[in-house]
Amino acid sequence: MIKSVILITGETMLTKKEKEMMKVFWAHKEPLNKDRLAALLPEYNRNTMQSVIRRLCDKKYLEVAGFEINDNLISRTFIACQDESDCLADSVPENKRVSLVKKLIDTGLSKEELNVLKEAIEKAKAALGENV
Repeated sequence: MIKSVILITGETMLTKKEKEMMKVFWAHKEPLNKDRLAALLPEYNRNTMQSVIRRLCDKKYLEVAGFEINDNLISRTFIACQDESDCLADSVPENKRVSLVKKLIDTGLSKEELNVLKEAIEKAKAALGENV
């Protein structure tokens, strides 16, 4: 079975299900347990949920945030340990980064957004030891 690859960070790829689950974590910000995830992602069965969480922990997208006790049951809570913008930025191949930024500029960024980009470029050039 071929899995669709959605995001890439370094050499770690996310499948469609992994990305769907990460979107839930990114949207909620607070630690979530499996029961809460099951309510937010009802299409996942229990085994799929556990498998996806385990893979995301292995890939360093999720980490155990703590534990909750409900009705004498202890459950782990998980939290995203990578920001969504970092994952999206890392998913752009090196040979496409300049064309992506150029396309963003061409589609009409505001003056403020252009100034932020200009400052980021100047800082990056300074870090490389070039005169700005």
